[in-house]
Amino acid sequence: MASFALNHGFETGDLSPWIGQNASVTSGNAHQGLFKAVLEGDGKNSFIYQWVPAIAGEIGEMFVSLAKSDSRPSPYVTATIQYYSPAFEFLGYGAIDLIDIDSLPHADLHRWKTLYTYSSSLPTNTKWALVVLNALPLSGSSDVYLDTTIIKFNYA
Repeated sequence: MASFALNHGFETGDLSPWIGQNASVTSGNAHQGLFKAVLEGDGKNSFIYQWVPAIAGEIGEMFVSLAKSDSRPSPYVTATIQYYSPAFEFLGYGAIDLIDIDSLPHADLHRWKTLYTYSSSLPTNTKWALVVLNALPLSGSSDVYLDTTIIKFNYA
């Protein structure tokens, strides 16, 4: 295995090295461990992303556990893996997944949805993969919890 996203369980108690907007880390009701990431709902565009070293010819794999914070509907959530050159030129998408409105289980009931995503083979000149998890704006929506966010790249 060539490379991984770091702090995949948010067990450091903060987002780093993930970068986020309307996102934080909190304890309690985690899928595994003590901590989980929170993407704020109620009409906010909330996301986290991380740059991961990658090598042409590898296949990306993403494993993410998701849940909603309360009984309100969960927003659309997207999970993408994007490829970039050494100069950070966009080379294409390796994976795009969409989780539909109100399809996430309630974390207080100890239920989580697991998303498994596989990317296409990374193109020639790939140096970086950008992994983005985004809760899209939906007025009146719940927060989205993320945990066990594992991203790895392997040779096919």
